Amino acid sequence: MPSKDELRQQLTELNQQIAELGGETDELFAQTGGDTDGAQDSEDVAAELTNAEETQGMLDALYKRRERLRAELDAG
Repeated sequence: MPSKDELRQQLTELNQQIAELGGETDELFAQTGGDTDGAQDSEDVAAELTNAEETQGMLDALYKRRERLRAELDAG
């Protein structure tokens, strides 16, 4: 079982990943349909949405991991 310091380090790294991915996800969703150069190809929009949804899925997994780490720290 990891020490409290190791758990805190993992939590810090996880928070950094969440911040980075969260910004990327916001940017991806904002770009979808927000093309100022004119109409977007529906395949491009679908690809952008898929990418944003996949990134959101990764974020969801990171949020769950963060909650588990916090619970371990609180219990320890």
